Amino acid sequence: MEGKNLPLFTMLLSGLIICITCIRLKFLFVPTLLIVLGTMIVFYFLGAMLKKIIKKINRDAEEKAELLRKAEIEEEERKAAERKLQQETAEAKEKLEKALQDETAEKNEAENNEA
Repeated sequence: MEGKNLPLFTMLLSGLIICITCIRLKFLFVPTLLIVLGTMIVFYFLGAMLKKIIKKINRDAEEKAELLRKAEIEEEERKAAERKLQQETAEAKEKLEKALQDETAEKNEAENNEA
């Protein structure tokens, strides 16, 4: 909803409060109407400004949350790439060690056959 009716509620609430106050203070009818009208207009604009402020705060919060989600996704992708690189490095190391063992074994066999 994002404060869709906020200006209306502020206007009506201020009008109600001023109307009750004027009745309790026994103001005349016409001055009461003018005071209530003026108050309602002022508070309508105050509510409209408050609505804009709330929308801006919500928009900024949504943008911040979106940036945070993107940063988390990028971090997960970076970690996944690091894990994949470590796995590939470990596999390459294992292959190299096996190749060295095979070569050493062949060399030892060749030396044993020559002897």
